[in-house]
Amino acid sequence: MLFKCPVFQAPVQRIAGYPLATSRAREVRTQLRLQVPPVWADCGPGRSPATRGSVDGRNFRIRASRRHQRRPRRPVRAARMTVANATACARRVYVVPGHGRLGNQLFQFAACYGLAARQGLCLRANPAVCKTFDLRNATDVACPGEPGPPGRAKQARLRPSSNWWGREDERATRRAIDAETAPRVDFQCLGTRQNWRAFADVALPFRNWSPRVAERAAFLWNATAPKADKIVALYHRVAANERQYQRCLPTDGFYAAARRRFETKIFPGKTVRYATSAYQFRGAEHVEAVLGPGVVTLDDEDPAVVLAALSNADAATFSWGSFSWWVAYFTGGPVLYDGFLRNASALDATGCADLLRAAPRDDVSRFADEHLPASWGAVAA
Repeated sequence: MLFKCPVFQAPVQRIAGYPLATSRAREVRTQLRLQVPPVWADCGPGRSPATRGSVDGRNFRIRASRRHQRRPRRPVRAARMTVANATACARRVYVVPGHGRLGNQLFQFAACYGLAARQGLCLRANPAVCKTFDLRNATDVACPGEPGPPGRAKQARLRPSSNWWGREDERATRRAIDAETAPRVDFQCLGTRQNWRAFADVALPFRNWSPRVAERAAFLWNATAPKADKIVALYHRVAANERQYQRCLPTDGFYAAARRRFETKIFPGKTVRYATSAYQFRGAEHVEAVLGPGVVTLDDEDPAVVLAALSNADAATFSWGSFSWWVAYFTGGPVLYDGFLRNASALDATGCADLLRAAPRDDVSRFADEHLPASWGAVAA
């Protein structure tokens, strides 16, 4: 049965070559709407009206919105368990989605994955990680919505460290897992767990971004990244309304000192340029006031796309926060951070220590060793 539906009154779903979040994509959509007047076309099951337009010398195919199309239901992806690991996957570590945004979710997944790998168990991942990375080849990881082992699992909690940057008592965790003899157990992995040692000895399944994230990140990076021999990511979250957070940000002079180190010691004789996210900055003048001159900004409505784009850099600085940590980690190159994070007296003086202590007696002098990888370098501002 055919019926009439408008081509351009329905929202455009996709314009190849332009991510929908960019302002240029909005301009392209506007130009295409003005270029070809709205028309009515025959629609029906399996048929969708389409027309074409041209902007910037490119040809685009415009589709009607999904409500005018009948799409087949997506089949549920089969479980990735094999005969060899079926027993282990019946006793698995379950990542209990916690509070926080993408950076916190990545830390929780990484620490819980490290725990599962060391104990020979499988992992049920949190949704944020499954949307960000392509885990189809990870036979020891299952995502929400995928069928798991049969039967109802017993729930057992694994107690995390009292500090968000600490590491759980590994001996106590092993005893808790060994004590559960039920054939079907979900060990609930809770807590923020922002400790790099929790997964330093395992290979995280973060090799490939999800296709959607990879496509948009590649376009964003290729369109905005500076041309140079080496590019350094200077991610910095301003956190204008978060006084407690601001107390842990780099001190005055850190970025100037870090840039000198990159240009003279780490990449001597190379052309070095800098990139960051425009998130929370108030414009180019604000970026220059914080990070220095000549820093290129990029951004996207999806933080996973920004993370994937900045991971193309050759090196990075760590400012503060989980997102900055993962930007630095994924570059895979040299990373510099403010040396005051290693000074317990300085942490107390700035008030940053208040964010690090879960109890008054907590030793904040251990923070840098537990939270920051040993290969990262401290810079005195």
